Amino acid sequence: MSIHVIHSQGEWKVRKEGASRALRVFADKQAAINFGQKIRRTGNATLYVHRKDGTIRYAET
Repeated sequence: MSIHVIHSQGEWKVRKEGASRALRVFADKQAAINFGQKIRRTGNATLYVHRKDGTIRYAET
């Protein structure tokens, strides 16, 4: 499973790969990353953190 932290419409969203809707929306990037890391640990997933332009900044397994 893959979890993505993306920027969209002025907000940071945490989304599972293939999902049409975000799991949660944040105003702050670090809060979105923290939430994504929690899901990654419990769901045995890979977390991808994207830059504002959509490119992947880094991944955590």
